[in-house]
Amino acid sequence: VAAVKVHLQNGFWVTANGYEFNLVLIAVVIGVALTGAGDYSLDHLWLK
Repeated sequence: VAAVKVHLQNGFWVTANGYEFNLVLIAVVIGVALTGAGDYSLDHLWLK
């Protein structure tokens, strides 16, 4: 919500308080959600 309400109107670049960093975070979350954390996940350590 903050990315849309605050950062979107400031443009893309993070130096201008834009949405660049938020877009990177969203891309990383989607990537991990689709592929799984694998060897770096706590489930991998706990469910050995």
